[in-house]
Amino acid sequence: MHTNRRHPLEDLVHWRGSLPELLQAVQQYRSPAPVVFDRGHAAAALERAVLGLVTPDQLVAWAQAVHFEDRLDIEEAHEHLLTQFLFEVSSPELFGPVTAASCERWLHTIRTSQAAAGEGPGSS
Repeated sequence: MHTNRRHPLEDLVHWRGSLPELLQAVQQYRSPAPVVFDRGHAAAALERAVLGLVTPDQLVAWAQAVHFEDRLDIEEAHEHLLTQFLFEVSSPELFGPVTAASCERWLHTIRTSQAAAGEGPGSS
C-alpha cells in the first residue's frame, strides 16, 4: 500500500493511492487531530476525473468517503462551496450522474473561487 501510514486521512483527501486501500487504512486509523479538506483537494480530484485518470464512479466513491468522514474539517472560508460539491458529487441519485461536463463545471467553479482569493490552482 502506498499510503502515508502516519496520516491516512491526509492520503484520502489527497487521493494518494488506490481508493479501496485508502478506505481500509482510514477505517483502521484513529486520527489524533482532524484534517482539513480544502478547495485544492477538490480541484485535484476533479482534475483526475477530467483527465480520465479516474472514472466518474471512482470520483463518486471518493466524494462519499470524504463527505461522510467525521474526522475531516472543511476549509472554513469555503465551507458552503465544498459542502455543496461533496453533497452533489457523492449523491448522483439526487443530482444526476457525474460526467466529464459536470466535473469541468465544478473544476471551473472551484478554480474561480481560488482566483478570486488570489490563489493559484494547487496553492490552497
